[in-house]
Amino acid sequence: MTQTTPRVDPRILRTRRSIQDAFQTLLGERGLAPLTVQDITARAGVNRATFYAHYQDKYILFTLVIQGHLDALLASTVIWPLTFDTQGLRSLLTATCLFMSQVHDQCHVHDDEMEMQIKQQVQQRLHQHLLCSLGDCWQVPNSRIMSRDLMATLTSSSLYAAALVWGGAPQGRTLDIYVTEALVFVLGGVEASGFQPVTTG
Repeated sequence: MTQTTPRVDPRILRTRRSIQDAFQTLLGERGLAPLTVQDITARAGVNRATFYAHYQDKYILFTLVIQGHLDALLASTVIWPLTFDTQGLRSLLTATCLFMSQVHDQCHVHDDEMEMQIKQQVQQRLHQHLLCSLGDCWQVPNSRIMSRDLMATLTSSSLYAAALVWGGAPQGRTLDIYVTEALVFVLGGVEASGFQPVTTG
C-alpha cells in the first residue's frame, strides 16, 4: 500500500508563514539577541499561545528558517549525491556563498548570538548533506585514513569559512573567480582523503 503524506491545514500553513515572515523582518531590523516572542507575535498579529503551538522558542524558529532557506538553495543548485570532484564541490561552495551573501544582505544587524547560530546551523546542515553523499563513496587504497564523519566535518567547516568571507566582503571579485580561488584549499583536503564516488557498470 502506498503511504500518503498527511495534508496540513492551510490555516496552519498561513499562521506559520505569518510568524516566519515577521521573524525574518525583525531579524533584519534588530538581530537575534534582543528579539522576544512578544516582538514576533506583535509583528505577526498572533498571540503568544499561537506562537508556542508551533514553535518551542525563537531559537527553534531561527533554526527552521535557516535550514529551510539553505536546503531549498542546495536542492535547486547542487546535484545530489555530491561527487566530491571539482564540479560537485564548486556547485556546493557557490551555493553556500550565495546563501551567506543573502544572509548578509537581508540582515542589517548582526549580533554575536546570531552569528553563532548561523554558523552552527549552516555547518550542521552541510555536514549532514556531505555525510549522506559520502555513503556512496569509497576510499582509495593507501590514502590518508579518515572517517567519513571527520571528512564531512572538516569539509563543511572549510565551505562555511569560505562562504563567510564572500558573504561579508566580496571586494570586487566575481563569485566565479572567488570560488575558483577558495576551491584550491577545499579540493586539496578532499583529494588527500582519497574518497571517490562508487562507479557502476
